[in-house]
Amino acid sequence: MKIEKTLINTLLLLIFFSCQKENITSPESPLHEPIYFNSFESAMDTIGWQGYGSYNFFADAPPVGGTQSLNIFGGCIMPHAFVIFQNKSSSQYVKLHCWGKQIGIGGYVSLSKLNSLSQSIFCNITDTIWTYYESADSIYCSANDTLCLYFMGGGGRVKGAILIDMIEVKGFK
Repeated sequence: MKIEKTLINTLLLLIFFSCQKENITSPESPLHEPIYFNSFESAMDTIGWQGYGSYNFFADAPPVGGTQSLNIFGGCIMPHAFVIFQNKSSSQYVKLHCWGKQIGIGGYVSLSKLNSLSQSIFCNITDTIWTYYESADSIYCSANDTLCLYFMGGGGRVKGAILIDMIEVKGFK
C-alpha cells in the first residue's frame, strides 16, 4: 500500500511539472506537421474511442474552438478515455497541444507510443479557465508508429473531470 501511494504521488508530481501553459492564443508554427487533431464538434469525433470512465460533449469551448468540448470524468480505473492512431507522417519528434479546463480537481492528457509508456508526454489540466497547454517534452515517432492519447479526469481514486478541446499532436523535424 505504501509503495502504491509513493508511485501515485511520484506520477502526479511528474505530470504536474511537465506541461507549459498559456492563457491567450494557440501559437501556429509552419514547422509543425499535424499528426492528429480533434475539436469535438460531432459524435463522429469520438468513434473508436475506448476507456473506463465517461465522456460526453459539453456546450463550452475555448475562444478559438467551436461550440463544444469533450467532458472527461471517471474514478479509480484508468484511463478514463483513450484513442489509438498511427503516425502516417514521416519519422519525427512530436509534441502534444490542447486547450483544457478543469472541473473539480482536474486531470491530464498523455501521449505515448502504444506498448511503451516509458516514452510519454503529458499536459496536466490545472486551470479553471480555458488555457492552452503544450507538453514540455517531445517523443520521437517513426513513420507508422502506433500512438495512444490517454485522458484522465481526476487523480485515480479521487473523482474529477476535465474539458478538452482543439487537441493536436504536432510533429517537427
